Amino acid sequence: MEQAAISVVRFFIPMVPVIHMNETLNSLLAEIAPGSRLLATVAESERPDEGELARTRGLATSSSSGHEPRETNLGRREGGCLCGAVRFTVVGEPARVGLCHCLDCRKASGSIFTAFAVWPRSAYSASGETSTYHGRSFCPACGSHVASIAGDEAEVSIGTLDDAPGDLAPQYELWVHRREGWLHALPWADQFDRDRNDQAATGGNYGEG
Repeated sequence: MEQAAISVVRFFIPMVPVIHMNETLNSLLAEIAPGSRLLATVAESERPDEGELARTRGLATSSSSGHEPRETNLGRREGGCLCGAVRFTVVGEPARVGLCHCLDCRKASGSIFTAFAVWPRSAYSASGETSTYHGRSFCPACGSHVASIAGDEAEVSIGTLDDAPGDLAPQYELWVHRREGWLHALPWADQFDRDRNDQAATGGNYGEG
């Protein structure tokens, strides 16, 4: 409405003698301003309250795999296999995050390395049928490797999380002697030639296991 007012004013200005310009402008604005205030009042009445805005911001967008939008919950992450038959949830922050360049991880993932995060076994829950090979659980329908359960820990392939895990930065790399020459070591991460419990890292160690 206010933009329309400006256009009307620009149209009338060349046609109005300068001595009457102020009177014309005042008259036009007096007629248009009430409508502008009315529109602002309507827009204000239709604005959602803060609770509704918060709920709207909490909805994640639907992914290409067909999962419906869901309400996010801080400290809780959800994921699953490619076909959606296997779903899992992890609660809280992981104990550690890493990359592995070993031959087994290459074969299991089809990639040249894997990115994973380790949670306490009690923080991990899953639904759906899985098959297991050498401790690696995967969906028998689509073949997605979802997790590896060993003792009191659950190692999750973070690529299977529904939301991009940008906040889970790797703290270490394993089997770095198998790392491709065109990949560079993460400058902040500890480097292990084999597994973490086989030898100390270059630049420190995050513990055993």
